[in-house]
Amino acid sequence: YGSFNETNITGEQTGNTFSGGDYLFNIGVGHNWNKQIYYGLNFKTIYGTYDIYRSFALAADASITYQDTVNNFSGGIILKNIGYQLKPFNNQRENL
Repeated sequence: YGSFNETNITGEQTGNTFSGGDYLFNIGVGHNWNKQIYYGLNFKTIYGTYDIYRSFALAADASITYQDTVNNFSGGIILKNIGYQLKPFNNQRENL
């Protein structure tokens, strides 16, 4: 997110700067199991850094879709962000 000016509790600038950012590495696969059923999987590593605070998590997504082109119908189910925060910010674990 770039560089930020550090301030104290009263809002005065200290002269120091810090940076922050969020990063995601994602790898996935999707496939047609037969003519009507499709599935997909994603595996993710998530990293965040804000000044002295760091967080790291692993997560996955899974989906399955049914498509009937003859009857013009499709439906699906997706499970998103199944995972766990391995290293939380400031020992405060968060939901993915």
